[in-house]
Amino acid sequence: MTDLYFWAQSLDNQAPDLIFKNEEELSDDESRQKLVSEIYEIPKSNIEVLPADAPVTIRYSYPKFVIEAIPTEKDTIKRRAPIVIYGELPDDFSEDGVKDVYNRIASVVSDKLNRTLDDSALEATG
Repeated sequence: MTDLYFWAQSLDNQAPDLIFKNEEELSDDESRQKLVSEIYEIPKSNIEVLPADAPVTIRYSYPKFVIEAIPTEKDTIKRRAPIVIYGELPDDFSEDGVKDVYNRIASVVSDKLNRTLDDSALEATG
């Protein structure tokens, strides 16, 4: 099973960003900064084209990917801030593997980040 990383802005715009590796929050600054740097290394030129109204963008540099999904919740000044999901595709990426990633994303987003992705966003991530 590949690791998935999640990065979400605090909705109160004051608390630190929420950053998780799988279901465990990363609290040390070094790990958090390393993750953010890795995410920014994925080129913006390789973007999955989704419908213009899709609440998701996908960037990739095989085997690494970055998904930016817009939750339904807004911050204190009524902006929607994306949830960034980062990971690597396994070599044997099967239909069951896709379902596993989909379920893990849905679980962490709702249970750990306390955010909601609408069905179209979740379908696009899987």
